Amino acid sequence: MDMPTPVEVFNHYESSMLRIDVVTRVPDLYFIPRSELKQKINQYRDVINLSRPFMSYFAPHFDNRHLHLNLIDPDGCILHSLVDEHVGAVCPGFIYINNNPAIKESLLQGTIVDLYSVEANEGLVSMPILTGKSAVCLTITNMKGRVPGEYLRMALFIYQMIHAQLGMIATFNQAADVLLDLNDNPTLVCNESGFLTSANARLMELLGIDSREVLRGIHLREILDNYDNLLPGLRPGDSFRVSIRNRAATAEVTNCRTMQMPVGGRHTVLSFRYHALPEASPAPLAPSFEQDAFQGIIGTSPQMRRNMAIAQRVARLPSTVLIEGESGTGKELIARGIHRASSRKGSFVAINCGSISRELLYSELFGYAEGAFTGAKKGGMIGKLKQADGGTVFLDEIGEMSEEMQVSLLRFMQDKVVIPLADSKPQKVDVRIIAATNRNLAQAVEKGSFREDLFYRLNVVNIKMPPLRERREDIPLLARYILQEISTEYRIPLKELTRDGLKKLTRYDWPGNVRELRNVIERAMVVSTGEKITADDLLIEAEARPVKLTDLEKSTIVELLQRYDGNITAAAKSLGIARTTLYRKMRKYGISGTNG
Repeated sequence: MDMPTPVEVFNHYESSMLRIDVVTRVPDLYFIPRSELKQKINQYRDVINLSRPFMSYFAPHFDNRHLHLNLIDPDGCILHSLVDEHVGAVCPGFIYINNNPAIKESLLQGTIVDLYSVEANEGLVSMPILTGKSAVCLTITNMKGRVPGEYLRMALFIYQMIHAQLGMIATFNQAADVLLDLNDNPTLVCNESGFLTSANARLMELLGIDSREVLRGIHLREILDNYDNLLPGLRPGDSFRVSIRNRAATAEVTNCRTMQMPVGGRHTVLSFRYHALPEASPAPLAPSFEQDAFQGIIGTSPQMRRNMAIAQRVARLPSTVLIEGESGTGKELIARGIHRASSRKGSFVAINCGSISRELLYSELFGYAEGAFTGAKKGGMIGKLKQADGGTVFLDEIGEMSEEMQVSLLRFMQDKVVIPLADSKPQKVDVRIIAATNRNLAQAVEKGSFREDLFYRLNVVNIKMPPLRERREDIPLLARYILQEISTEYRIPLKELTRDGLKKLTRYDWPGNVRELRNVIERAMVVSTGEKITADDLLIEAEARPVKLTDLEKSTIVELLQRYDGNITAAAKSLGIARTTLYRKMRKYGISGTNG
Protein backbone atom coordinates (compact mmCIF):
# COMPACT_ATOMS: atom_id res chain seq x y z
CA MET A 1 0.00 0.00 0.00
CA ASP A 2 1.45 3.39 -1.04
CA MET A 3 2.04 6.11 1.56
CA PRO A 4 -0.47 9.00 1.15
CA THR A 5 0.93 12.36 0.09
CA PRO A 6 0.53 15.49 2.26
CA VAL A 7 -2.13 16.77 -0.18
CA GLU A 8 -4.11 13.53 0.10
CA VAL A 9 -3.90 13.69 3.89
CA PHE A 10 -5.12 17.31 3.84
CA ASN A 11 -8.07 16.43 1.61
CA HIS A 12 -8.97 13.59 3.98
CA TYR A 13 -9.13 15.81 7.08
CA GLU A 14 -10.38 19.09 5.57
CA SER A 15 -14.09 18.23 5.57
CA SER A 16 -14.16 17.23 9.25
CA MET A 17 -12.04 20.14 10.52
CA LEU A 18 -13.76 22.41 13.06
CA ARG A 19 -13.14 26.09 12.28
CA ILE A 20 -13.47 28.76 14.98
CA ASP A 21 -13.05 32.52 14.53
CA VAL A 22 -12.62 34.52 17.74
CA VAL A 23 -12.38 38.25 18.35
CA THR A 24 -9.93 38.04 21.24
CA ARG A 25 -6.26 37.34 20.65
CA VAL A 26 -4.68 33.89 20.78
CA PRO A 27 -3.65 33.26 24.43
CA ASP A 28 -0.35 34.59 25.72
CA LEU A 29 2.41 32.46 27.24
CA TYR A 30 4.01 32.05 30.64
CA PHE A 31 6.76 29.76 31.87
CA ILE A 32 6.38 26.93 34.41
CA PRO A 33 9.10 25.82 36.88
CA ARG A 34 11.72 23.43 35.51
CA SER A 35 10.73 20.74 38.03
CA GLU A 36 7.11 20.81 36.83
CA LEU A 37 8.23 20.64 33.20
CA LYS A 38 10.42 17.63 34.00
CA GLN A 39 7.41 15.83 35.50
CA LYS A 40 5.28 16.59 32.46
CA ILE A 41 7.95 15.44 30.00
CA ASN A 42 8.36 12.21 31.97
CA GLN A 43 4.57 11.71 31.99
CA TYR A 44 4.31 12.10 28.20
CA ARG A 45 7.75 10.72 27.36
CA ASP A 46 6.49 7.95 25.06
CA VAL A 47 4.40 10.18 22.83
CA ILE A 48 7.15 12.85 22.78
CA ASN A 49 9.76 10.31 21.69
CA LEU A 50 7.36 9.01 19.07
CA SER A 51 6.57 12.47 17.66
CA ARG A 52 10.05 14.01 17.74
CA PRO A 53 11.52 12.21 14.66
CA PHE A 54 8.54 13.12 12.47
CA MET A 55 8.64 16.75 13.61
CA SER A 56 12.41 16.99 13.07
CA TYR A 57 12.16 15.50 9.58
CA PHE A 58 10.18 18.53 8.41
CA ALA A 59 12.38 21.07 10.23
CA PRO A 60 14.12 22.32 7.03
CA HIS A 61 10.74 23.16 5.52
CA PHE A 62 9.65 25.37 8.42
CA ASP A 63 11.69 28.38 7.31
CA ASN A 64 9.05 30.96 8.20
CA ARG A 65 9.97 32.74 11.42
CA HIS A 66 6.30 33.38 12.23
CA LEU A 67 5.42 29.67 12.34
CA HIS A 68 5.95 27.14 15.10
CA LEU A 69 5.00 23.48 15.45
CA ASN A 70 4.43 22.30 19.02
CA LEU A 71 3.40 19.25 21.02
CA ILE A 72 1.11 20.47 23.82
CA ASP A 73 -0.46 18.71 26.83
CA PRO A 74 -4.08 19.23 28.05
CA ASP A 75 -2.92 22.07 30.35
CA GLY A 76 -1.53 23.94 27.34
CA CYS A 77 2.11 23.25 28.24
CA ILE A 78 4.53 22.98 25.32
CA LEU A 79 6.27 19.60 25.64
CA HIS A 80 8.29 19.69 22.42
CA SER A 81 8.71 22.49 19.91
CA LEU A 82 9.92 22.87 16.34
CA VAL A 83 10.37 26.58 15.69
CA ASP A 84 12.61 28.85 13.71
CA GLU A 85 15.66 29.96 15.74
CA HIS A 86 14.47 33.58 15.58
CA VAL A 87 11.40 32.70 17.63
CA GLY A 88 13.07 32.42 21.01
CA ALA A 89 9.96 32.92 23.14
CA VAL A 90 8.33 29.58 22.40
CA CYS A 91 10.01 26.51 23.87
CA PRO A 92 9.18 23.55 26.14
CA GLY A 93 7.88 24.76 29.48
CA PHE A 94 5.76 27.63 28.21
CA ILE A 95 2.02 27.36 28.71
CA TYR A 96 -0.77 28.81 26.59
CA ILE A 97 -3.00 30.46 29.18
CA ASN A 98 -6.60 31.77 29.13
CA ASN A 99 -7.96 28.29 28.35
CA ASN A 100 -6.94 28.06 24.72
CA PRO A 101 -10.22 27.17 22.95
CA ALA A 102 -8.54 25.30 20.09
CA ILE A 103 -6.73 22.88 22.41
CA LYS A 104 -9.78 22.51 24.66
CA GLU A 105 -12.21 21.78 21.83
CA SER A 106 -9.71 19.54 20.04
CA LEU A 107 -9.33 17.24 23.05
CA LEU A 108 -12.97 17.47 24.10
CA GLN A 109 -14.40 16.57 20.69
CA GLY A 110 -11.47 14.48 19.45
CA THR A 111 -11.27 16.48 16.24
CA ILE A 112 -8.93 18.90 14.47
CA VAL A 113 -9.67 22.55 15.26
CA ASP A 114 -8.65 25.55 13.12
CA LEU A 115 -8.66 28.71 15.29
CA TYR A 116 -8.25 32.25 13.95
CA SER A 117 -7.98 35.37 16.12
CA VAL A 118 -9.41 38.36 14.25
CA GLU A 119 -8.00 40.94 16.66
CA ALA A 120 -4.43 39.63 16.66
CA ASN A 121 -4.46 38.20 13.11
CA GLU A 122 -3.03 34.95 14.48
CA GLY A 123 -3.94 31.38 13.56
CA LEU A 124 -3.59 28.06 15.35
CA VAL A 125 -4.56 24.54 14.26
CA SER A 126 -4.80 21.88 16.98
CA MET A 127 -4.71 18.14 16.19
CA PRO A 128 -5.52 15.69 19.03
CA ILE A 129 -3.32 12.66 19.69
CA LEU A 130 -5.30 10.35 21.99
CA THR A 131 -3.63 7.13 23.07
CA GLY A 132 -6.02 5.96 25.76
CA LYS A 133 -3.42 6.58 28.47
CA SER A 134 -2.60 10.17 27.53
CA ALA A 135 -3.91 13.01 25.44
CA VAL A 136 -1.80 15.68 23.75
CA CYS A 137 -2.20 18.02 20.80
CA LEU A 138 0.05 18.67 17.83
CA THR A 139 -0.38 22.38 17.05
CA ILE A 140 0.85 24.66 14.29
CA THR A 141 0.71 28.41 14.96
CA ASN A 142 1.12 31.38 12.63
CA MET A 143 1.77 34.78 14.22
CA LYS A 144 0.85 36.57 10.96
CA GLY A 145 -2.57 35.35 9.86
CA ARG A 146 -4.18 31.99 9.27
CA VAL A 147 -1.93 28.95 8.98
CA PRO A 148 -0.87 28.77 5.30
CA GLY A 149 -2.15 25.76 3.37
CA GLU A 150 1.26 24.32 2.48
CA TYR A 151 2.39 24.34 6.13
CA LEU A 152 -0.93 22.97 7.34
CA ARG A 153 -0.57 20.09 4.87
CA MET A 154 2.87 19.30 6.29
CA ALA A 155 1.55 19.42 9.86
CA LEU A 156 -1.36 17.14 8.98
CA PHE A 157 1.04 14.73 7.30
CA ILE A 158 3.12 14.59 10.51
CA TYR A 159 -0.10 14.04 12.46
CA GLN A 160 -1.07 11.17 10.15
CA MET A 161 2.36 9.54 10.51
CA ILE A 162 2.18 9.73 14.31
CA HIS A 163 -1.23 8.04 14.28
CA ALA A 164 0.01 5.37 11.88
CA GLN A 165 2.94 4.66 14.22
CA LEU A 166 0.59 4.47 17.21
CA GLY A 167 -1.48 1.90 15.34
CA MET A 168 1.62 -0.18 14.65
CA ILE A 169 2.62 -0.02 18.32
CA ALA A 170 -0.87 -1.11 19.42
CA THR A 171 -0.65 -4.08 17.04
CA PHE A 172 2.84 -4.90 18.32
CA ASN A 173 1.66 -4.79 21.95
CA GLN A 174 -1.26 -7.10 21.20
CA ALA A 175 1.08 -9.58 19.51
CA ALA A 176 3.54 -9.33 22.43
CA ASP A 177 0.74 -10.08 24.91
CA VAL A 178 -0.20 -13.20 22.95
CA LEU A 179 3.43 -14.40 22.89
CA LEU A 180 3.89 -13.77 26.61
CA ASP A 181 0.85 -15.92 27.39
CA LEU A 182 2.57 -18.88 25.72
CA ASN A 183 5.02 -18.96 28.64
CA ASP A 184 3.83 -21.04 31.61
CA ASN A 185 6.18 -19.26 34.03
CA PRO A 186 5.34 -15.78 35.40
CA THR A 187 6.71 -13.28 32.86
CA LEU A 188 6.82 -9.50 32.90
CA VAL A 189 8.03 -6.66 30.70
CA CYS A 190 9.12 -3.36 32.26
CA ASN A 191 10.48 -0.10 30.89
CA GLU A 192 13.64 1.73 31.96
CA SER A 193 11.70 3.56 34.69
CA GLY A 194 10.69 0.26 36.29
CA PHE A 195 6.99 0.36 35.39
CA LEU A 196 5.38 -2.80 34.06
CA THR A 197 4.23 -2.51 30.45
CA SER A 198 2.99 -6.07 30.04
CA ALA A 199 2.82 -9.46 31.71
CA ASN A 200 1.50 -12.90 30.93
CA ALA A 201 -1.65 -14.48 32.31
CA ARG A 202 0.28 -16.45 34.96
CA LEU A 203 1.79 -13.34 36.58
CA MET A 204 -1.51 -11.46 36.34
CA GLU A 205 -3.15 -14.37 38.15
CA LEU A 206 -0.54 -14.19 40.92
CA LEU A 207 -1.03 -10.42 41.21
CA GLY A 208 -4.81 -10.76 41.28
CA ILE A 209 -5.22 -8.50 38.23
CA ASP A 210 -7.56 -9.22 35.33
CA SER A 211 -6.67 -6.27 33.08
CA ARG A 212 -3.40 -5.27 31.48
CA GLU A 213 -4.47 -1.62 31.76
CA VAL A 214 -4.35 -1.96 35.55
CA LEU A 215 -1.05 -3.81 35.33
CA ARG A 216 0.63 -0.95 33.47
CA GLY A 217 0.34 1.26 36.53
CA ILE A 218 2.36 -1.06 38.79
CA HIS A 219 6.00 -0.37 39.58
CA LEU A 220 8.49 -3.20 39.74
CA ARG A 221 9.46 -2.28 43.29
CA GLU A 222 6.07 -3.64 44.38
CA ILE A 223 7.16 -7.11 43.25
CA LEU A 224 10.96 -7.31 43.40
CA ASP A 225 13.08 -6.39 46.41
CA ASN A 226 15.78 -3.85 45.52
CA TYR A 227 14.76 -4.07 41.84
CA ASP A 228 17.04 -1.28 40.57
CA ASN A 229 20.25 -2.97 41.75
CA LEU A 230 19.06 -6.51 41.13
CA LEU A 231 17.55 -6.40 37.64
CA PRO A 232 20.59 -5.45 35.49
CA GLY A 233 22.63 -8.41 36.74
CA LEU A 234 20.07 -11.21 36.61
CA ARG A 235 21.02 -14.31 34.62
CA PRO A 236 19.19 -17.62 33.99
CA GLY A 237 19.51 -19.80 37.09
CA ASP A 238 19.84 -16.87 39.52
CA SER A 239 17.53 -16.75 42.55
CA PHE A 240 15.99 -13.67 44.13
CA ARG A 241 13.17 -12.63 46.45
CA VAL A 242 9.74 -11.48 45.29
CA SER A 243 6.74 -10.20 47.24
CA ILE A 244 3.40 -10.82 45.55
CA ARG A 245 0.12 -9.86 47.24
CA ASN A 246 1.74 -9.67 50.69
CA ARG A 247 3.25 -13.14 50.22
CA ALA A 248 7.00 -13.63 50.21
CA ALA A 249 8.49 -16.07 47.72
CA THR A 250 11.69 -17.18 46.08
CA ALA A 251 12.10 -17.01 42.34
CA GLU A 252 14.50 -18.65 39.92
CA VAL A 253 15.27 -16.79 36.69
CA THR A 254 14.45 -18.71 33.53
CA ASN A 255 14.96 -15.80 31.12
CA CYS A 256 16.09 -12.18 31.45
CA ARG A 257 16.95 -9.99 28.48
CA THR A 258 16.73 -6.38 27.34
CA MET A 259 15.33 -5.29 24.01
CA GLN A 260 14.64 -2.07 22.11
CA MET A 261 10.92 -1.41 21.70
CA PRO A 262 9.34 0.69 18.91
CA VAL A 263 8.47 3.29 21.55
CA GLY A 264 9.57 3.82 25.13
CA GLY A 265 13.22 2.87 24.70
CA ARG A 266 14.79 -0.26 26.16
CA HIS A 267 12.60 -2.78 27.99
CA THR A 268 13.47 -5.79 30.11
CA VAL A 269 11.71 -9.15 29.75
CA LEU A 270 11.91 -11.33 32.86
CA SER A 271 10.59 -14.88 33.36
CA PHE A 272 10.95 -16.81 36.60
CA ARG A 273 9.79 -19.88 38.50
CA TYR A 274 7.79 -18.92 41.57
CA HIS A 275 7.98 -20.75 44.92
CA ALA A 276 5.83 -19.30 47.71
CA LEU A 277 7.38 -19.42 51.19
CA PRO A 278 5.42 -20.68 54.23
CA GLU A 279 3.36 -17.98 55.92
CA ALA A 280 5.54 -18.05 59.03
CA SER A 281 8.78 -17.70 57.12
CA PRO A 282 10.36 -14.28 57.69
CA ALA A 283 11.48 -12.57 54.51
CA PRO A 284 12.67 -9.06 53.67
CA LEU A 285 9.66 -7.54 51.95
CA ALA A 286 9.51 -4.57 49.63
CA PRO A 287 8.35 -1.30 51.26
CA SER A 288 4.94 -1.42 49.54
CA PHE A 289 4.12 -4.80 51.11
CA GLU A 290 5.10 -4.37 54.79
CA GLN A 291 3.23 -6.72 57.09
CA ASP A 292 2.36 -3.69 59.21
CA ALA A 293 -0.33 -1.99 57.13
CA PHE A 294 0.56 1.44 58.53
CA GLN A 295 4.32 1.08 58.14
CA GLY A 296 5.91 4.48 57.57
CA ILE A 297 3.34 6.47 59.55
CA ILE A 298 5.42 7.55 62.52
CA GLY A 299 4.26 9.52 65.55
CA THR A 300 3.39 9.33 69.24
CA SER A 301 1.77 12.76 69.54
CA PRO A 302 -1.84 12.69 70.81
CA GLN A 303 -3.35 13.65 67.44
CA MET A 304 -1.34 11.03 65.53
CA ARG A 305 -2.26 8.32 68.07
CA ARG A 306 -5.91 9.30 67.68
CA ASN A 307 -5.64 9.24 63.87
CA MET A 308 -4.04 5.80 63.90
CA ALA A 309 -6.76 4.44 66.19
CA ILE A 310 -9.49 5.81 63.90
CA ALA A 311 -7.75 4.43 60.79
CA GLN A 312 -7.37 0.96 62.30
CA ARG A 313 -11.04 0.86 63.33
CA VAL A 314 -12.42 2.19 60.04
CA ALA A 315 -10.27 -0.25 58.02
CA ARG A 316 -12.60 -3.06 59.11
CA LEU A 317 -15.69 -1.13 57.94
CA PRO A 318 -16.91 -0.03 54.48
CA SER A 319 -17.35 3.63 55.51
CA THR A 320 -16.16 6.45 53.27
CA VAL A 321 -13.21 8.42 54.67
CA LEU A 322 -12.20 12.06 54.17
CA ILE A 323 -8.57 12.86 55.06
CA GLU A 324 -7.74 16.55 55.49
CA GLY A 325 -4.30 18.08 55.85
CA GLU A 326 -1.60 20.16 54.24
CA SER A 327 0.58 18.80 51.45
CA GLY A 328 3.24 16.40 52.67
CA THR A 329 1.48 15.36 55.89
CA GLY A 330 1.00 11.74 54.82
CA LYS A 331 -2.61 11.64 53.64
CA GLU A 332 -1.94 8.96 51.00
CA LEU A 333 0.06 6.87 53.50
CA ILE A 334 -2.96 6.77 55.80
CA ALA A 335 -5.25 5.89 52.88
CA ARG A 336 -2.97 3.05 51.75
CA GLY A 337 -2.76 1.81 55.34
CA ILE A 338 -6.55 1.69 55.64
CA HIS A 339 -6.73 -0.32 52.42
CA ARG A 340 -3.99 -2.77 53.43
CA ALA A 341 -5.53 -3.29 56.88
CA SER A 342 -8.96 -3.96 55.36
CA SER A 343 -10.30 -7.25 54.01
CA ARG A 344 -10.64 -5.84 50.49
CA LYS A 345 -8.79 -7.98 47.93
CA GLY A 346 -8.86 -5.57 45.00
CA SER A 347 -6.33 -2.91 44.07
CA PHE A 348 -5.61 0.44 45.69
CA VAL A 349 -5.96 2.96 42.85
CA ALA A 350 -4.96 6.60 43.41
CA ILE A 351 -5.96 9.52 41.21
CA ASN A 352 -5.13 13.21 41.63
CA CYS A 353 -8.26 15.17 40.77
CA GLY A 354 -6.31 18.42 40.54
CA SER A 355 -3.76 17.25 37.97
CA ILE A 356 -6.20 16.06 35.28
CA SER A 357 -8.22 18.44 33.14
CA ARG A 358 -11.97 18.39 33.65
CA GLU A 359 -12.43 17.18 30.07
CA LEU A 360 -10.40 14.02 30.73
CA LEU A 361 -11.29 13.31 34.36
CA TYR A 362 -14.59 11.60 33.52
CA SER A 363 -12.98 9.09 31.14
CA GLU A 364 -10.12 8.61 33.62
CA LEU A 365 -12.56 7.65 36.38
CA PHE A 366 -15.34 5.96 34.40
CA GLY A 367 -13.50 4.81 31.27
CA TYR A 368 -14.70 5.02 27.69
CA ALA A 369 -16.12 2.72 25.02
CA GLU A 370 -14.53 1.89 21.68
CA GLY A 371 -15.07 4.72 19.22
CA ALA A 372 -15.85 7.27 21.95
CA PHE A 373 -13.62 9.76 20.15
CA THR A 374 -11.11 9.93 17.33
CA GLY A 375 -8.04 7.97 18.36
CA ALA A 376 -9.85 6.08 21.11
CA LYS A 377 -8.22 2.77 21.92
CA LYS A 378 -9.69 -0.29 20.24
CA GLY A 379 -11.89 -2.03 22.75
CA GLY A 380 -12.13 1.14 24.85
CA MET A 381 -10.52 1.69 28.24
CA ILE A 382 -11.70 0.81 31.71
CA GLY A 383 -11.67 3.63 34.24
CA LYS A 384 -10.03 3.82 37.64
CA LEU A 385 -13.27 2.95 39.43
CA LYS A 386 -13.58 -0.30 37.48
CA GLN A 387 -9.87 -1.03 37.92
CA ALA A 388 -10.33 -0.84 41.68
CA ASP A 389 -13.35 -3.18 41.75
CA GLY A 390 -13.18 -5.00 45.07
CA GLY A 391 -10.59 -2.52 46.31
CA THR A 392 -10.16 1.16 47.14
CA VAL A 393 -10.11 4.37 45.09
CA PHE A 394 -8.12 7.24 46.59
CA LEU A 395 -9.30 10.63 45.28
CA ASP A 396 -6.57 13.14 46.11
CA GLU A 397 -7.23 16.89 45.86
CA ILE A 398 -10.97 16.24 45.80
CA GLY A 399 -11.56 19.95 46.45
CA GLU A 400 -10.31 20.79 42.95
CA MET A 401 -12.95 18.64 41.24
CA SER A 402 -15.26 20.56 38.89
CA GLU A 403 -18.96 20.91 39.67
CA GLU A 404 -19.88 18.65 36.75
CA MET A 405 -17.61 15.87 38.02
CA GLN A 406 -18.94 16.33 41.56
CA VAL A 407 -22.39 15.46 40.23
CA SER A 408 -21.05 12.35 38.44
CA LEU A 409 -19.15 11.21 41.54
CA LEU A 410 -22.18 11.75 43.77
CA ARG A 411 -24.34 9.68 41.43
CA PHE A 412 -21.74 6.89 41.48
CA MET A 413 -21.54 6.92 45.28
CA GLN A 414 -25.32 6.59 45.45
CA ASP A 415 -25.76 3.62 43.11
CA LYS A 416 -22.18 2.26 42.68
CA VAL A 417 -22.74 2.00 38.92
CA VAL A 418 -20.17 2.96 36.27
CA ILE A 419 -21.24 4.09 32.79
CA PRO A 420 -18.19 4.61 30.52
CA LEU A 421 -18.08 7.52 28.09
CA ALA A 422 -20.07 6.79 24.89
CA ASP A 423 -21.49 3.63 26.45
CA SER A 424 -25.01 2.98 27.73
CA LYS A 425 -24.33 -0.28 29.54
CA PRO A 426 -24.14 0.22 33.34
CA GLN A 427 -21.52 -1.77 35.25
CA LYS A 428 -21.91 -2.49 38.96
CA VAL A 429 -18.69 -1.80 40.88
CA ASP A 430 -17.72 -2.50 44.50
CA VAL A 431 -15.16 0.07 45.61
CA ARG A 432 -14.43 1.98 48.75
CA ILE A 433 -13.89 5.73 48.37
CA ILE A 434 -11.20 7.51 50.38
CA ALA A 435 -10.84 11.21 49.55
CA ALA A 436 -8.21 13.73 50.58
CA THR A 437 -7.85 17.49 50.39
CA ASN A 438 -5.60 20.30 51.57
CA ARG A 439 -8.58 22.67 51.46
CA ASN A 440 -11.25 23.34 54.07
CA LEU A 441 -14.18 21.63 52.34
CA ALA A 442 -16.69 22.84 54.94
CA GLN A 443 -15.83 26.43 53.99
CA ALA A 444 -15.99 25.50 50.31
CA VAL A 445 -19.53 24.22 50.89
CA GLU A 446 -20.51 27.50 52.57
CA LYS A 447 -19.14 29.47 49.62
CA GLY A 448 -20.92 27.26 47.11
CA SER A 449 -17.81 25.89 45.37
CA PHE A 450 -18.35 22.33 46.64
CA ARG A 451 -21.62 20.39 46.76
CA GLU A 452 -23.02 19.96 50.26
CA ASP A 453 -24.58 16.56 49.51
CA LEU A 454 -21.27 15.21 48.17
CA PHE A 455 -19.40 16.62 51.18
CA TYR A 456 -21.61 14.68 53.59
CA ARG A 457 -21.25 11.54 51.47
CA LEU A 458 -17.46 11.81 51.69
CA ASN A 459 -17.17 13.03 55.27
CA VAL A 460 -18.55 9.93 57.02
CA VAL A 461 -15.26 9.38 58.86
CA ASN A 462 -12.94 12.37 59.09
CA ILE A 463 -9.19 12.18 59.72
CA LYS A 464 -7.26 15.42 60.13
CA MET A 465 -3.52 15.03 59.53
CA PRO A 466 -1.65 17.62 61.62
CA PRO A 467 1.19 19.65 60.09
CA LEU A 468 4.64 18.78 61.39
CA ARG A 469 4.97 22.12 63.20
CA GLU A 470 2.04 21.07 65.42
CA ARG A 471 3.66 17.77 66.44
CA ARG A 472 7.30 18.67 66.96
CA GLU A 473 7.65 15.86 69.50
CA ASP A 474 7.41 13.41 66.58
CA ILE A 475 10.35 14.92 64.66
CA PRO A 476 13.11 12.91 66.45
CA LEU A 477 11.22 9.65 65.79
CA LEU A 478 10.59 10.59 62.18
CA ALA A 479 14.20 11.62 61.64
CA ARG A 480 15.56 8.31 62.97
CA TYR A 481 13.07 6.32 60.89
CA ILE A 482 13.99 8.24 57.72
CA LEU A 483 17.73 7.77 58.39
CA GLN A 484 17.22 4.01 58.75
CA GLU A 485 15.02 3.86 55.65
CA ILE A 486 17.55 5.74 53.49
CA SER A 487 20.42 3.62 54.80
CA THR A 488 18.56 0.43 53.87
CA GLU A 489 17.32 1.71 50.51
CA TYR A 490 20.67 3.11 49.31
CA ARG A 491 22.83 0.50 51.08
CA ILE A 492 24.95 3.15 52.75
CA PRO A 493 26.16 3.24 56.39
CA LEU A 494 23.62 4.47 58.93
CA LYS A 495 24.43 7.90 60.35
CA GLU A 496 23.30 9.55 63.57
CA LEU A 497 22.05 13.05 64.14
CA THR A 498 24.06 15.17 66.54
CA ARG A 499 22.26 17.05 69.30
CA ASP A 500 22.61 20.37 67.49
CA GLY A 501 21.36 18.78 64.27
CA LEU A 502 18.26 17.41 65.99
CA LYS A 503 17.68 20.77 67.66
CA LYS A 504 17.79 22.48 64.28
CA LEU A 505 15.20 20.06 62.89
CA THR A 506 12.79 20.53 65.80
CA ARG A 507 12.95 24.34 65.67
CA TYR A 508 12.10 24.61 61.98
CA ASP A 509 8.45 25.06 60.95
CA TRP A 510 8.51 22.61 57.98
CA PRO A 511 6.05 24.21 55.55
CA GLY A 512 6.53 21.12 53.33
CA ASN A 513 5.89 18.83 56.32
CA VAL A 514 7.20 15.23 56.35
CA ARG A 515 8.03 15.32 52.63
CA GLU A 516 10.35 18.30 53.16
CA LEU A 517 11.89 16.69 56.26
CA ARG A 518 12.77 13.58 54.27
CA ASN A 519 14.34 15.64 51.47
CA VAL A 520 16.55 17.54 53.92
CA ILE A 521 17.65 14.37 55.73
CA GLU A 522 18.27 12.45 52.50
CA ARG A 523 20.46 15.25 51.14
CA ALA A 524 22.45 15.39 54.39
CA MET A 525 22.78 11.59 54.49
CA VAL A 526 24.18 11.48 50.97
CA VAL A 527 26.36 14.60 51.03
CA SER A 528 27.84 14.60 54.55
CA THR A 529 31.27 12.98 54.90
CA GLY A 530 31.32 12.28 58.63
CA GLU A 531 29.78 9.47 60.65
CA LYS A 532 27.28 11.90 62.16
CA ILE A 533 25.00 14.53 60.67
CA THR A 534 25.52 17.95 62.22
CA ALA A 535 23.47 21.13 62.05
CA ASP A 536 25.79 22.42 59.31
CA ASP A 537 24.94 19.39 57.15
CA LEU A 538 21.21 20.22 57.28
CA LEU A 539 20.54 22.85 54.64
CA ILE A 540 17.50 24.59 56.11
CA GLU A 541 16.83 27.98 57.65
CA ALA A 542 16.02 27.11 61.28
CA GLU A 543 15.97 30.20 63.48
CA ALA A 544 15.21 30.62 67.13
CA ARG A 545 11.88 32.21 66.20
CA PRO A 546 10.72 30.49 63.01
CA VAL A 547 8.88 32.43 60.34
CA LYS A 548 5.12 31.97 60.55
CA LEU A 549 3.71 29.91 57.71
CA THR A 550 1.08 32.57 57.02
CA ASP A 551 3.78 35.22 56.57
CA LEU A 552 5.72 32.92 54.25
CA GLU A 553 2.62 32.15 52.19
CA LYS A 554 1.64 35.81 51.91
CA SER A 555 5.11 36.93 50.81
CA THR A 556 5.28 34.10 48.25
CA ILE A 557 1.93 35.12 46.71
CA VAL A 558 2.94 38.79 46.56
CA GLU A 559 6.27 37.89 44.94
CA LEU A 560 4.64 35.70 42.27
CA LEU A 561 1.97 38.28 41.46
CA GLN A 562 4.71 40.86 40.95
CA ARG A 563 6.69 38.45 38.78
CA TYR A 564 3.68 37.75 36.54
CA ASP A 565 2.42 41.36 36.49
CA GLY A 566 -0.67 40.49 38.49
CA ASN A 567 -1.74 37.59 36.27
CA ILE A 568 -3.79 35.28 38.51
CA THR A 569 -3.70 32.29 36.17
CA ALA A 570 0.09 32.32 35.87
CA ALA A 571 0.63 32.78 39.62
CA ALA A 572 -1.83 29.98 40.47
CA LYS A 573 -0.12 27.62 38.00
CA SER A 574 3.28 28.39 39.53
CA LEU A 575 1.94 27.66 43.03
CA GLY A 576 0.25 24.48 41.81
CA ILE A 577 -3.19 25.56 43.05
CA ALA A 578 -6.48 26.51 41.41
CA ARG A 579 -7.36 30.13 40.55
CA THR A 580 -10.23 30.04 43.04
CA THR A 581 -7.85 28.91 45.78
CA LEU A 582 -5.47 31.77 45.01
CA TYR A 583 -8.31 34.31 45.04
CA ARG A 584 -9.40 32.98 48.43
CA LYS A 585 -5.88 33.34 49.85
CA MET A 586 -5.56 36.85 48.41
CA ARG A 587 -8.77 37.91 50.16
CA LYS A 588 -7.49 36.30 53.37
CA TYR A 589 -4.25 38.32 53.30
CA GLY A 590 -5.74 41.50 51.83
CA ILE A 591 -3.71 41.27 48.61
CA SER A 592 -5.03 43.17 45.58
CA GLY A 593 -3.85 44.54 42.22
CA THR A 594 -4.36 41.84 39.58
CA ASN A 595 -4.83 41.44 35.85
CA GLY A 596 -7.18 38.44 35.93
